[in-house]
Amino acid sequence: MINAITWRTHLVTDPDALASIDAKIAENAHEFGMLSENALTAAVDFWVHRYAPLAVIRSEAVARDRYLEFGDKDDPDGVVSFWSRMRATDAKITDTRADELADSVCDNDPRTKRERRADAIAALAAGADRLTCLCGDPACAGSGEDPRAGAVIIYVLTGHQPDIGEGFEPAAGPDGGPES
Repeated sequence: MINAITWRTHLVTDPDALASIDAKIAENAHEFGMLSENALTAAVDFWVHRYAPLAVIRSEAVARDRYLEFGDKDDPDGVVSFWSRMRATDAKITDTRADELADSVCDNDPRTKRERRADAIAALAAGADRLTCLCGDPACAGSGEDPRAGAVIIYVLTGHQPDIGEGFEPAAGPDGGPES
């Protein structure tokens, strides 16, 4: 509820309007706990619109500019950067869950907290509910198969010789001709 109120009022720049909005929200906050996220947003926006209508319009426009992007031309091999804009409440949920998974491995896991958080986001995206510990101890409760492995499909083409360039002779097939 606090995140929603903070997010929906952060564009109010007039101190008098903000004071009026804060007073009305405080007066009605006892009713907010029962509201859905959309209803809570509407309740807060009601007061923002009443005292600072341009802040609601700008807040709605900013909220519509959410995105998630992957990859940059300067990314080194083997890693991909990503960046996004999301609702403040979604960011808090994601941040908290990344910390929970990152902190769920044993103290002997060799990764830094930052590395574990990145791995945790990938684990969440793969539908995993845990982060696999990389300590190497088979007795560790967090060791075992990485749940992310099931989310990856690898296709292997066999029986096909690559074209290695000029002078390459295709292998003979069962009828003596080129293998197809």
